Amino acid sequence: MKRALALSTIGALGSAAGLGLGNGAVFKLVPEYFPRETGTVTGLVGAAGGLGGFFPPLVLGLIRSQTGSYALGFVLLSAFALICLAMNYLVFLRVRRDRETALAN
Repeated sequence: MKRALALSTIGALGSAAGLGLGNGAVFKLVPEYFPRETGTVTGLVGAAGGLGGFFPPLVLGLIRSQTGSYALGFVLLSAFALICLAMNYLVFLRVRRDRETALAN
């Protein structure tokens, strides 16, 4: 029992550290990509983060009350995360292609 608690604690702290690093990286990139609209974009990023912390627990609770399990909720959250990853990948490919085209001209 103590071992499970220790592993859970390490996992939770590790996740918190990783998420904190990711959060810091996002806010670090805002002025680099949007130097003239830093305040506006920072507000939008913060709002998106707030919604990201608000809706998933509601969805998980709703799914658990309907099905008796969190499994479907985590599947949906994973699918949404994969869709976001694919969209980011495609955007970065387009940005890289546009930069290469601009440098070639």
